[in-house]
Amino acid sequence: MTGSGVETLQTFFQLLKSGSLKSGPTPKLTCLIVPDWVRRQRAVDRLRLSLVGYEITQRQAHQLPLETLRSQSLNLSLFSTQRAWIIDGIEALNAADLKLLIGLIQTSAPADIFITTAPSLPAKHALRQWALQSDLSVVVESDPLKGTDLKRWIAKEASRQGSSGIDLEAVERLILIGEADVDRISPLLDLIILYVGDERQINADDIAELFQVVPPTKEFELIDLISNRRSGAFESLITRIIAEGKSAFILLAILSKSFSHYLAIRSMIDSNHSSAETQQRLGVSSWIFNKHLNTCKRYDLAGLVRCLSHLAAADSDLKNKSVGHEAIMHRLCRQLVTEQL
Repeated sequence: MTGSGVETLQTFFQLLKSGSLKSGPTPKLTCLIVPDWVRRQRAVDRLRLSLVGYEITQRQAHQLPLETLRSQSLNLSLFSTQRAWIIDGIEALNAADLKLLIGLIQTSAPADIFITTAPSLPAKHALRQWALQSDLSVVVESDPLKGTDLKRWIAKEASRQGSSGIDLEAVERLILIGEADVDRISPLLDLIILYVGDERQINADDIAELFQVVPPTKEFELIDLISNRRSGAFESLITRIIAEGKSAFILLAILSKSFSHYLAIRSMIDSNHSSAETQQRLGVSSWIFNKHLNTCKRYDLAGLVRCLSHLAAADSDLKNKSVGHEAIMHRLCRQLVTEQL
C-alpha cells in the first residue's frame, strides 16, 4: 500500500501534467516504485517525453560507477545545460552506494534531475526516506495489479493498442495463462492482438486457439529466428509446431502483422519521425515496438515490400493446398531472410 506523502502512478502524472506537484514542475528526484516492468518502463517513457531539452543518461544501478557519475555531473555538458539521470534497479545498491548517490543528488547542478526505478523498496530504504523528506522530490508507488484492477488494466491495454475490445472470459483466460503476472500477460496480449487484429473483439475462443496447444513464446520465437537469419532453426520449429496441431494460417497471420508493422516503422523512421511518435501512431506497447524496431532495421523499404509479397503468395499457396504447409513455410522463411540487408 502507498503511504503518507507517496503518490500513485495515476495521481503523479495528473499532478505532473497540471504542474501541481509539491516538488515543482520538474522534481529533483522521482523515485518510481512499480512492481511490474511493463508499467515501470511505461512511466519512464512518459517522463522521458516530458524532458524536452534534457541530455538523458540511463543506466542499471548495479552497473553504475557512482564516482564516475559524480565527476560527470560536475562537468558542464557540451550539448545541454539540463541533464537527467535515469537509474534502474535502485534496490541493488548497498548502503554505501546509496549514501554516495544521495550526496550526488544533493550536490548536483540545480537543473539536473534524477529518476530511479525499483519493483519495491522497504519503508526504511535510505533513498525512499530521503525523497519523502525532500521538498524537491517525489515518491511514486503502485500496488500490484490484482482482481478487478488487473482485469480493467487488460481491457484498457487492449483498447490502447487498437483492439476493438476483449470480452471478460478472454480476459480471465489470459490471467490464468499468465498466472496473474502483468509482465507475463503483456506479451500474451501483444500476440493475441497481432493475431486477431482490430476488426473485431477478442474472445475466449481466440485465446484457446492461439495458446491451447503451443506455448505462446514459440510464435514470437519464429520472428526472432528470422531476424537472426537462423533458417534451419526456424524450419525445425515450424515442423514441431505444425506436428503439435497449430494451424499454419495462424503463424502466417502473426508474421504478416509483424512485417506490416516493420514496413510502417521503417517508412516513418526514414521520414525522420521519432521513435516515440512512431510507437504512438502504431499504438503498440514499448516491448513489442522495440522488438519490431530492431528487426525492421535489418531491411530497407523495398525489401519489406517484397516480404509482404512473399507473405501474400504463401497465404495463396496455403489456401490452394498445392504444396504441403511445412514446405510453404520453410520456403517463406528463406525468402524473408534473403531480403535482409
